[in-house]
Amino acid sequence: LTSDAECRVCRIGSSCAPGSTEPTPCSAGTYSPQDGAGTCNKCEAGTFQDTSGATGCKNCTAGHYCSEGSSAPLPCPAGRRTNPDLD
Repeated sequence: LTSDAECRVCRIGSSCAPGSTEPTPCSAGTYSPQDGAGTCNKCEAGTFQDTSGATGCKNCTAGHYCSEGSSAPLPCPAGRRTNPDLD
């Protein structure tokens, strides 16, 4: 290549670190909503993503909790429940 204009844009659902020759699909718990990402974003608390190559995160399931970067909802422990006002 003779200039950075010849470099290809990394597509949504993946990231490309400097010097990449191939895009890296976002791993479970992360996402990339737009083209040209250098890194994937962690899912926010209250959301999760269980597949790779995602463009967004899913809302946490009732009766479960999802911390930042969750790849799956985790059930509330015995003796605890979710706040129905937040479901």
